[in-house]
Amino acid sequence: MRSRNALPTALALLLALGALAALPGCRSAVPPTAFYTLAPTAPGALELGPGPSVGVGPLDIPRVIDRPQLVIRESDQSLHLEEFHRWAGPMEDAVLATLTRNLGVLLDSQRVVAHPWEGFIDPDYRVPVTLVRLDGAPGGEVVLEATWGVIPRGAARAEVVRRTAVREPVPGADHAALVAAHSRALGTLAHEIATAVLALRTQGR
Repeated sequence: MRSRNALPTALALLLALGALAALPGCRSAVPPTAFYTLAPTAPGALELGPGPSVGVGPLDIPRVIDRPQLVIRESDQSLHLEEFHRWAGPMEDAVLATLTRNLGVLLDSQRVVAHPWEGFIDPDYRVPVTLVRLDGAPGGEVVLEATWGVIPRGAARAEVVRRTAVREPVPGADHAALVAAHSRALGTLAHEIATAVLALRTQGR
């Protein structure tokens, strides 16, 4: 049999919980999520020329940085995921798109396409990229480490294999400055790749 005092007790408990919830400071506002995207750093051009056709990718990217959140490097052994500062799309897609757009301008070519490119071009050169590291901290620096190659059409293996290491300062203490430094680091990588492609083309390879 239910106690006579059960209903008043339950009602009092509900009222008490409601009063606690109404107290100032009991509920903290959730900060809005900010979204970021990478951007090409090579000087823009409205029309690109008939440069070499290049297939960029496939791109291998570590899962530790292939995340929706911005990855902040706190120490050599410690990373922090910024829950309210996120990439606008998949990190892999953003890196490939940025490299492709930079290379198109640097090579003056309309035919630079990200992997998979089979439906668009039979590339003169293929550029597989393994991204080892791409992270940093506001007010610190962004570090990019990547291994990449250039494979001419018809070649069984890469004619050029290089490792690129970039340290890009982050002049501001905000996340937008951090993302801009990511873009500049990828711009440096694209410049090194473009230099290698042009060297092979000059040699007729």
